[in-house]
Amino acid sequence: MEPTDELFTFGHTKKSIGENGVRALQGVDSARFGVLEEANALVPADKKLEFFIARLSYKYYQRLVNDGWSRIGRQQALHWYSMAEKTTSDTGRTNRFPRS
Repeated sequence: MEPTDELFTFGHTKKSIGENGVRALQGVDSARFGVLEEANALVPADKKLEFFIARLSYKYYQRLVNDGWSRIGRQQALHWYSMAEKTTSDTGRTNRFPRS
């Protein structure tokens, strides 16, 4: 996998994941999650994994100065959605992550 590769086959918006949870996943993405969920059902309770969908964005800002480009700032954000009753995100919002 290359740094520019997308993890999901289909593009999913923050809104669709936030409102529909795993139901927003389509095609191969849905199948991959299904396999992980089925495998997780076979392990003992103390070994079960908790799944999250995470979105990390990073932007940096530059300006042109006399001797070239100068970085003037950066912005990063992390939003994650869990299968649990509550969803945690860096904004402090709580959303339900519905099961399929």
